[in-house]
Amino acid sequence: MNCTEVTERIAAFLDGQVSPAESEHIAEHLERCTLCHQLCDALMRQDFQPLSQEEKDAACGSGGFWDSMDASLESELAAMQPDESARFRRTGGVPLSMGLAYAAALLLAVAWGYQHMQRADHAEATAKELQQLLEQERRLAAEPEVVPQVPYRPVSYTPRRATF
Repeated sequence: MNCTEVTERIAAFLDGQVSPAESEHIAEHLERCTLCHQLCDALMRQDFQPLSQEEKDAACGSGGFWDSMDASLESELAAMQPDESARFRRTGGVPLSMGLAYAAALLLAVAWGYQHMQRADHAEATAKELQQLLEQERRLAAEPEVVPQVPYRPVSYTPRRATF
């Protein structure tokens, strides 16, 4: 690993949120690189504790701090809001060529969908027909049709006279 990769992953390494293989690579780099090792030591020496209520009040002041902060944010948001009258005066919109391209794409999509719907309906009808034929063939195979025996009469044919 190089220094850039290690500095990106050092916090996860210290929190134990990296894979064992990646942890080994980072540890090997820290043994070789003094700058990254110093960074790791500095991060390990830091002790982050939640602030007590007194420390919060000292840092942020009393309740008036938040009131002035809210007023400041509201004024900034009001300055960022677009002029409502400008929105209604806006003319134009999508250029004609873009609108036509969109309409053509929409028409093609609808036609393509309709064509595939027709194909699916045809395939379904064909499948039903084939299933009916298959059922008919299965019935015939299960119960062969009995052909009545008709007695045959011997016939003699004489080619010269063309009679039977």
